[in-house]
Amino acid sequence: MVILSILLSAIIVIISWQDIPYNSTDSHWYIQLAQGQNDEVVKPFSYRVLHPYLVGTVSRLFGLSLDTSFLIIGVISLLVLCVTTTLSIIQITPKPLFVILLLFSCFLYYMFRDYYLPDLFHAALLSIFFFLLITDKLWFALVILPFLQITRESTILLSIITILVSFYKRKFKFAFVALLVIVFGIIISSFYGNLGQPNIHDANTLIYAGLKVFYNFAKNILGVVLWTDTLASQPGLFPADPLFTFKLPEWLPAGSMEMAGIYSFDPIFPISTFVLLLTLFGLAPVFLMLAIIQKKKNILYDSPAWVLILVVYGLIAFLLGPMLGASVQRLIGYGWPLFWIGFPYIMDNYYKFTTGEQIFLYILSLAICWIPYILGIFSFSILLSTLLLAIVILIYYFVIKRAKNAIA
Repeated sequence: MVILSILLSAIIVIISWQDIPYNSTDSHWYIQLAQGQNDEVVKPFSYRVLHPYLVGTVSRLFGLSLDTSFLIIGVISLLVLCVTTTLSIIQITPKPLFVILLLFSCFLYYMFRDYYLPDLFHAALLSIFFFLLITDKLWFALVILPFLQITRESTILLSIITILVSFYKRKFKFAFVALLVIVFGIIISSFYGNLGQPNIHDANTLIYAGLKVFYNFAKNILGVVLWTDTLASQPGLFPADPLFTFKLPEWLPAGSMEMAGIYSFDPIFPISTFVLLLTLFGLAPVFLMLAIIQKKKNILYDSPAWVLILVVYGLIAFLLGPMLGASVQRLIGYGWPLFWIGFPYIMDNYYKFTTGEQIFLYILSLAICWIPYILGIFSFSILLSTLLLAIVILIYYFVIKRAKNAIA
Protein backbone atom coordinates (compact mmCIF):
# COMPACT_ATOMS: atom_id res chain seq x y z
CA MET A 1 0.00 0.00 0.00
CA VAL A 2 2.83 2.37 0.82
CA ILE A 3 4.38 1.61 -2.57
CA LEU A 4 1.07 2.56 -4.19
CA SER A 5 1.02 5.90 -2.36
CA ILE A 6 4.60 6.61 -3.49
CA LEU A 7 3.56 5.75 -7.06
CA LEU A 8 0.59 8.15 -6.80
CA SER A 9 2.96 10.87 -5.58
CA ALA A 10 5.23 10.28 -8.56
CA ILE A 11 2.27 10.50 -10.96
CA ILE A 12 1.20 13.82 -9.41
CA VAL A 13 4.74 15.18 -9.87
CA ILE A 14 4.78 14.04 -13.51
CA ILE A 15 1.37 15.59 -14.24
CA SER A 16 2.45 18.85 -12.60
CA TRP A 17 5.89 19.04 -14.19
CA GLN A 18 4.83 21.06 -17.23
CA ASP A 19 3.14 23.64 -14.97
CA ILE A 20 6.04 24.28 -12.56
CA PRO A 21 7.50 26.49 -11.32
CA TYR A 22 4.05 27.98 -10.74
CA ASN A 23 3.81 31.38 -9.09
CA SER A 24 0.47 32.28 -7.56
CA THR A 25 -0.41 35.82 -6.52
CA ASP A 26 0.96 35.12 -3.01
CA SER A 27 4.13 33.18 -3.87
CA HIS A 28 6.41 36.21 -3.67
CA TRP A 29 5.64 36.73 0.03
CA TYR A 30 7.01 33.28 0.89
CA ILE A 31 10.04 33.77 -1.35
CA GLN A 32 10.79 36.96 0.57
CA LEU A 33 10.43 35.12 3.88
CA ALA A 34 12.82 32.44 2.61
CA GLN A 35 15.27 35.25 1.79
CA GLY A 36 14.99 36.54 5.35
CA GLN A 37 13.14 39.72 4.35
CA ASN A 38 10.50 39.50 7.09
CA ASP A 39 10.25 43.27 7.44
CA GLU A 40 8.94 43.58 3.87
CA VAL A 41 6.19 40.96 4.18
CA VAL A 42 2.65 41.99 5.11
CA LYS A 43 0.33 40.21 7.51
CA PRO A 44 -1.02 37.53 7.55
CA PHE A 45 1.82 36.07 5.42
CA SER A 46 4.48 37.17 7.90
CA TYR A 47 3.04 34.75 10.50
CA ARG A 48 3.75 31.71 8.29
CA VAL A 49 7.48 31.38 8.81
CA LEU A 50 8.33 27.69 9.29
CA HIS A 51 8.00 26.51 5.70
CA PRO A 52 9.94 29.37 3.99
CA TYR A 53 12.58 29.32 6.77
CA LEU A 54 13.13 25.61 6.17
CA VAL A 55 13.44 26.28 2.43
CA GLY A 56 15.94 29.06 3.08
CA THR A 57 17.97 26.78 5.36
CA VAL A 58 18.10 24.02 2.72
CA SER A 59 19.16 26.60 0.13
CA ARG A 60 22.04 27.89 2.27
CA LEU A 61 23.23 24.48 3.54
CA PHE A 62 23.40 22.81 0.12
CA GLY A 63 24.12 25.82 -2.07
CA LEU A 64 20.86 25.44 -4.00
CA SER A 65 18.66 28.12 -5.51
CA LEU A 66 15.51 29.02 -3.61
CA ASP A 67 13.38 27.71 -6.49
CA THR A 68 15.08 24.31 -6.31
CA SER A 69 14.80 24.25 -2.51
CA PHE A 70 11.07 25.03 -2.64
CA LEU A 71 10.66 22.17 -5.14
CA ILE A 72 12.62 19.69 -2.99
CA ILE A 73 10.62 20.52 0.15
CA GLY A 74 7.45 20.29 -1.98
CA VAL A 75 8.29 16.78 -3.23
CA ILE A 76 9.21 15.60 0.28
CA SER A 77 5.99 17.10 1.68
CA LEU A 78 3.95 15.36 -1.03
CA LEU A 79 5.54 12.01 -0.20
CA VAL A 80 5.02 12.47 3.55
CA LEU A 81 1.38 13.46 3.02
CA CYS A 82 0.59 10.50 0.77
CA VAL A 83 2.49 7.86 2.75
CA THR A 84 1.26 9.00 6.19
CA THR A 85 -2.33 9.34 5.01
CA THR A 86 -2.07 5.84 3.52
CA LEU A 87 -0.82 4.49 6.84
CA SER A 88 -3.80 6.16 8.56
CA ILE A 89 -6.24 4.62 6.05
CA ILE A 90 -4.70 1.17 6.62
CA GLN A 91 -5.39 1.60 10.34
CA ILE A 92 -9.10 2.31 9.92
CA THR A 93 -10.41 0.20 7.04
CA PRO A 94 -10.02 -3.49 6.20
CA LYS A 95 -10.25 -2.64 2.47
CA PRO A 96 -7.71 0.16 1.93
CA LEU A 97 -6.74 -0.51 -1.70
CA PHE A 98 -9.49 1.42 -3.50
CA VAL A 99 -9.75 4.02 -0.73
CA ILE A 100 -6.13 5.02 -1.24
CA LEU A 101 -6.94 5.82 -4.87
CA LEU A 102 -8.99 8.77 -3.55
CA LEU A 103 -5.67 10.49 -2.83
CA PHE A 104 -5.10 10.67 -6.57
CA SER A 105 -7.18 13.82 -6.91
CA CYS A 106 -6.89 17.18 -8.60
CA PHE A 107 -6.67 18.82 -5.17
CA LEU A 108 -3.41 16.96 -4.54
CA TYR A 109 -2.21 18.22 -7.93
CA TYR A 110 -3.13 21.81 -7.02
CA MET A 111 -1.41 21.56 -3.64
CA PHE A 112 1.80 20.28 -5.17
CA ARG A 113 1.74 22.79 -8.03
CA ASP A 114 1.54 25.58 -5.42
CA TYR A 115 4.60 24.34 -3.53
CA TYR A 116 5.78 27.94 -2.92
CA LEU A 117 2.82 28.25 -0.55
CA PRO A 118 2.92 26.54 2.87
CA ASP A 119 -0.27 24.52 2.29
CA LEU A 120 1.36 21.26 1.15
CA PHE A 121 3.94 21.40 3.95
CA HIS A 122 1.15 22.10 6.44
CA ALA A 123 -0.85 19.16 5.06
CA ALA A 124 2.17 16.87 5.50
CA LEU A 125 2.52 17.90 9.15
CA LEU A 126 -1.24 17.55 9.63
CA SER A 127 -1.16 14.01 8.21
CA ILE A 128 1.47 13.11 10.82
CA PHE A 129 -0.66 14.72 13.55
CA PHE A 130 -3.72 12.63 12.66
CA PHE A 131 -1.71 9.43 12.20
CA LEU A 132 -0.35 9.87 15.73
CA LEU A 133 -3.87 10.47 17.07
CA ILE A 134 -5.23 7.40 15.26
CA THR A 135 -2.43 5.20 16.60
CA ASP A 136 -3.04 6.57 20.12
CA LYS A 137 0.32 8.37 20.37
CA LEU A 138 -1.39 11.45 21.78
CA TRP A 139 1.57 13.13 23.44
CA PHE A 140 3.68 12.85 20.30
CA ALA A 141 0.80 14.43 18.37
CA LEU A 142 0.96 17.47 20.65
CA VAL A 143 4.57 18.05 19.58
CA ILE A 144 3.30 18.66 16.02
CA LEU A 145 0.80 21.38 17.00
CA PRO A 146 3.19 24.33 17.46
CA PHE A 147 4.94 23.50 14.17
CA LEU A 148 1.54 23.54 12.48
CA GLN A 149 0.77 26.90 14.10
CA ILE A 150 3.91 28.61 12.78
CA THR A 151 3.25 27.15 9.34
CA ARG A 152 -0.31 28.48 9.08
CA GLU A 153 -2.05 30.59 11.71
CA SER A 154 -5.38 28.94 10.79
CA THR A 155 -4.15 25.98 12.89
CA ILE A 156 -5.84 27.77 15.78
CA LEU A 157 -9.11 26.22 14.55
CA LEU A 158 -7.65 22.71 14.77
CA SER A 159 -6.22 23.47 18.20
CA ILE A 160 -9.50 24.78 19.64
CA ILE A 161 -11.38 21.75 18.32
CA THR A 162 -8.73 19.37 19.68
CA ILE A 163 -8.98 20.98 23.13
CA LEU A 164 -12.81 20.97 23.16
CA VAL A 165 -13.06 17.35 21.99
CA SER A 166 -10.47 16.32 24.59
CA PHE A 167 -12.56 17.96 27.33
CA TYR A 168 -15.68 16.27 25.96
CA LYS A 169 -13.91 12.89 26.04
CA ARG A 170 -12.69 13.68 29.57
CA LYS A 171 -9.02 13.76 28.57
CA PHE A 172 -8.42 16.78 30.80
CA LYS A 173 -4.65 16.50 31.13
CA PHE A 174 -4.25 16.19 27.36
CA ALA A 175 -6.52 19.19 26.79
CA PHE A 176 -4.61 21.33 29.27
CA VAL A 177 -1.21 20.46 27.78
CA ALA A 178 -2.63 21.05 24.27
CA LEU A 179 -3.68 24.53 25.39
CA LEU A 180 -0.19 25.31 26.68
CA VAL A 181 1.42 23.96 23.52
CA ILE A 182 -0.75 26.01 21.18
CA VAL A 183 -0.24 29.19 23.24
CA PHE A 184 3.49 28.59 22.81
CA GLY A 185 2.99 28.24 19.03
CA ILE A 186 0.87 31.41 18.87
CA ILE A 187 3.54 33.39 20.75
CA ILE A 188 6.24 32.31 18.31
CA SER A 189 4.00 32.97 15.29
CA SER A 190 3.02 36.40 16.62
CA PHE A 191 6.64 37.32 17.29
CA TYR A 192 7.65 36.68 13.69
CA GLY A 193 4.40 38.10 12.33
CA ASN A 194 5.01 41.40 14.08
CA LEU A 195 8.37 41.72 12.37
CA GLY A 196 6.48 42.29 9.11
CA GLN A 197 4.29 45.02 7.72
CA PRO A 198 0.61 45.60 8.65
CA ASN A 199 -2.06 44.08 6.40
CA ILE A 200 -3.03 45.88 3.21
CA HIS A 201 -5.83 47.81 4.95
CA ASP A 202 -3.70 48.73 7.99
CA ALA A 203 -6.56 47.35 10.09
CA ASN A 204 -6.63 45.50 13.39
CA THR A 205 -6.08 41.75 12.86
CA LEU A 206 -9.59 40.79 14.08
CA ILE A 207 -11.22 43.57 12.03
CA TYR A 208 -9.21 42.47 9.00
CA ALA A 209 -10.34 38.86 9.44
CA GLY A 210 -14.00 39.90 9.75
CA LEU A 211 -13.85 42.14 6.67
CA LYS A 212 -12.10 39.38 4.74
CA VAL A 213 -14.90 36.91 5.53
CA PHE A 214 -17.56 39.45 4.52
CA TYR A 215 -15.76 40.36 1.28
CA ASN A 216 -15.27 36.76 0.16
CA PHE A 217 -18.78 35.68 1.18
CA ALA A 218 -20.21 38.46 -1.00
CA LYS A 219 -17.98 37.50 -3.93
CA ASN A 220 -17.80 33.70 -3.83
CA ILE A 221 -21.32 32.95 -2.55
CA LEU A 222 -23.41 35.89 -3.80
CA GLY A 223 -21.42 36.96 -6.87
CA VAL A 224 -21.11 40.55 -5.59
CA VAL A 225 -17.57 41.90 -6.06
CA LEU A 226 -16.90 44.58 -3.46
CA TRP A 227 -14.48 47.50 -3.91
CA THR A 228 -12.34 49.47 -1.46
CA ASP A 229 -9.85 52.24 -2.09
CA THR A 230 -7.11 50.18 -0.41
CA LEU A 231 -7.67 47.22 -2.74
CA ALA A 232 -7.92 49.56 -5.73
CA SER A 233 -4.32 50.61 -5.07
CA GLN A 234 -3.19 47.11 -6.09
CA PRO A 235 -2.11 47.07 -9.78
CA GLY A 236 -4.54 45.29 -12.11
CA LEU A 237 -7.00 44.23 -9.43
CA PHE A 238 -9.79 46.60 -10.52
CA PRO A 239 -9.12 47.67 -14.12
CA ALA A 240 -12.49 49.48 -14.50
CA ASP A 241 -14.47 51.91 -12.36
CA PRO A 242 -16.78 50.48 -9.65
CA LEU A 243 -20.56 50.62 -10.12
CA PHE A 244 -20.86 52.91 -7.13
CA THR A 245 -18.90 53.93 -4.05
CA PHE A 246 -19.56 55.55 -0.68
CA LYS A 247 -17.47 57.06 2.09
CA LEU A 248 -17.01 54.96 5.20
CA PRO A 249 -18.05 56.58 8.50
CA GLU A 250 -15.14 57.87 10.53
CA TRP A 251 -16.16 55.88 13.60
CA LEU A 252 -15.76 52.56 11.75
CA PRO A 253 -12.44 50.88 12.72
CA ALA A 254 -11.51 50.13 9.10
CA GLY A 255 -7.81 51.03 9.20
CA SER A 256 -6.73 53.08 6.20
CA MET A 257 -9.90 52.34 4.21
CA GLU A 258 -11.89 55.49 3.47
CA MET A 259 -14.08 54.45 0.53
CA ALA A 260 -15.99 51.27 -0.28
CA GLY A 261 -18.52 50.18 -2.86
CA ILE A 262 -19.64 47.54 -5.35
CA TYR A 263 -17.38 46.83 -8.30
CA SER A 264 -19.51 44.35 -10.26
CA PHE A 265 -21.96 41.44 -10.21
CA ASP A 266 -20.53 38.22 -11.65
CA PRO A 267 -22.37 34.85 -11.46
CA ILE A 268 -19.23 32.90 -12.40
CA PHE A 269 -17.96 33.17 -8.82
CA PRO A 270 -20.88 31.41 -7.04
CA ILE A 271 -21.17 28.89 -9.89
CA SER A 272 -17.45 28.06 -9.58
CA THR A 273 -17.77 27.85 -5.80
CA PHE A 274 -20.60 25.32 -5.91
CA VAL A 275 -18.90 23.29 -8.64
CA LEU A 276 -15.83 23.05 -6.40
CA LEU A 277 -17.82 22.21 -3.26
CA LEU A 278 -19.59 19.37 -5.07
CA THR A 279 -16.63 17.99 -7.01
CA LEU A 280 -13.27 18.67 -5.32
CA PHE A 281 -13.59 15.61 -3.06
CA GLY A 282 -15.85 13.61 -5.33
CA LEU A 283 -18.85 11.97 -3.68
CA ALA A 284 -17.41 12.06 -0.18
CA PRO A 285 -19.50 15.10 0.94
CA VAL A 286 -22.72 13.18 0.13
CA PHE A 287 -21.97 10.24 2.39
CA LEU A 288 -20.41 12.34 5.13
CA MET A 289 -23.27 14.86 5.33
CA LEU A 290 -25.91 12.11 5.29
CA ALA A 291 -24.13 10.14 8.01
CA ILE A 292 -23.59 13.25 10.14
CA ILE A 293 -27.30 14.15 9.86
CA GLN A 294 -28.73 10.69 10.45
CA LYS A 295 -26.09 9.21 12.77
CA LYS A 296 -24.93 12.29 14.66
CA LYS A 297 -25.64 10.73 18.08
CA ASN A 298 -23.69 7.58 17.19
CA ILE A 299 -20.76 9.62 15.88
CA LEU A 300 -20.87 11.93 18.89
CA TYR A 301 -21.08 9.24 21.58
CA ASP A 302 -19.45 6.15 20.08
CA SER A 303 -16.58 7.52 17.98
CA PRO A 304 -13.02 7.88 19.29
CA ALA A 305 -11.74 11.41 19.87
CA TRP A 306 -9.74 11.52 16.63
CA VAL A 307 -12.91 10.91 14.59
CA LEU A 308 -14.68 13.85 16.24
CA ILE A 309 -11.66 16.08 15.64
CA LEU A 310 -11.55 15.00 11.99
CA VAL A 311 -15.26 15.53 11.44
CA VAL A 312 -15.61 18.90 13.19
CA TYR A 313 -12.35 20.38 11.88
CA GLY A 314 -12.79 19.07 8.34
CA LEU A 315 -16.42 20.17 8.06
CA ILE A 316 -15.78 23.70 9.36
CA ALA A 317 -12.68 24.13 7.17
CA PHE A 318 -14.58 22.88 4.11
CA LEU A 319 -17.63 25.11 4.61
CA LEU A 320 -15.65 28.21 5.63
CA GLY A 321 -13.27 27.92 2.67
CA PRO A 322 -15.27 30.07 0.21
CA MET A 323 -15.34 32.88 2.78
CA LEU A 324 -11.61 33.00 3.41
CA GLY A 325 -10.12 34.05 0.09
CA ALA A 326 -10.13 34.10 -3.70
CA SER A 327 -8.54 30.65 -4.19
CA VAL A 328 -11.66 28.68 -3.26
CA GLN A 329 -10.37 25.26 -4.32
CA ARG A 330 -7.27 25.67 -2.15
CA LEU A 331 -9.20 26.98 0.86
CA ILE A 332 -12.01 24.42 0.93
CA GLY A 333 -9.26 21.88 0.49
CA TYR A 334 -8.15 22.53 4.08
CA GLY A 335 -10.90 20.08 5.00
CA TRP A 336 -9.01 17.24 3.29
CA PRO A 337 -8.52 15.12 6.49
CA LEU A 338 -12.29 14.60 6.70
CA PHE A 339 -12.53 13.39 3.11
CA TRP A 340 -9.37 11.28 2.83
CA ILE A 341 -9.31 9.79 6.34
CA GLY A 342 -12.77 10.36 7.83
CA PHE A 343 -14.64 9.26 4.68
CA PRO A 344 -13.44 5.61 4.71
CA TYR A 345 -14.14 5.40 8.46
CA ILE A 346 -17.71 6.64 7.94
CA MET A 347 -18.23 4.33 4.96
CA ASP A 348 -17.09 1.25 6.89
CA ASN A 349 -18.96 2.04 10.11
CA TYR A 350 -22.23 3.61 8.97
CA TYR A 351 -23.00 2.17 5.51
CA LYS A 352 -23.69 -1.31 4.24
CA PHE A 353 -22.46 -1.57 0.66
CA THR A 354 -21.24 -4.65 -1.13
CA THR A 355 -17.56 -4.67 -2.12
CA GLY A 356 -18.59 -4.16 -5.75
CA GLU A 357 -20.73 -1.15 -4.87
CA GLN A 358 -17.93 0.38 -2.82
CA ILE A 359 -15.46 -0.02 -5.67
CA PHE A 360 -17.91 1.57 -8.11
CA LEU A 361 -18.60 4.51 -5.77
CA TYR A 362 -14.89 5.13 -5.15
CA ILE A 363 -14.15 5.08 -8.89
CA LEU A 364 -17.09 7.41 -9.64
CA SER A 365 -15.92 9.70 -6.83
CA LEU A 366 -12.41 9.73 -8.27
CA ALA A 367 -13.75 10.68 -11.70
CA ILE A 368 -15.89 13.51 -10.31
CA CYS A 369 -13.03 15.01 -8.28
CA TRP A 370 -11.03 15.73 -11.46
CA ILE A 371 -13.77 17.97 -12.88
CA PRO A 372 -12.20 21.21 -11.53
CA TYR A 373 -8.95 20.29 -13.32
CA ILE A 374 -10.83 19.64 -16.57
CA LEU A 375 -12.69 22.94 -16.21
CA GLY A 376 -9.38 24.72 -15.67
CA ILE A 377 -7.83 23.20 -18.77
CA PHE A 378 -10.70 23.87 -21.13
CA SER A 379 -11.90 27.17 -19.58
CA PHE A 380 -15.57 26.27 -19.80
CA SER A 381 -18.06 29.10 -20.24
CA ILE A 382 -20.67 29.99 -17.62
CA LEU A 383 -23.26 28.07 -19.64
CA LEU A 384 -21.20 24.87 -19.81
CA SER A 385 -20.16 25.19 -16.16
CA THR A 386 -23.82 25.55 -15.17
CA LEU A 387 -24.72 22.52 -17.27
CA LEU A 388 -21.95 20.52 -15.64
CA LEU A 389 -23.12 21.64 -12.21
CA ALA A 390 -26.64 20.42 -13.07
CA ILE A 391 -25.24 17.03 -14.15
CA VAL A 392 -23.26 16.68 -10.91
CA ILE A 393 -26.35 17.58 -8.87
CA LEU A 394 -28.29 14.89 -10.77
CA ILE A 395 -25.59 12.33 -9.94
CA TYR A 396 -25.76 13.45 -6.31
CA TYR A 397 -29.55 12.93 -6.35
CA PHE A 398 -29.29 9.28 -7.38
CA VAL A 399 -26.33 8.62 -5.06
CA ILE A 400 -28.22 10.12 -2.10
CA LYS A 401 -31.21 7.84 -2.82
CA ARG A 402 -28.92 4.80 -2.77
CA ALA A 403 -27.00 6.04 0.28
CA LYS A 404 -30.20 6.48 2.32
CA ASN A 405 -31.05 2.82 1.73
CA ALA A 406 -27.52 1.70 2.59
CA ILE A 407 -27.01 3.66 5.79
CA ALA A 408 -26.73 1.25 8.70
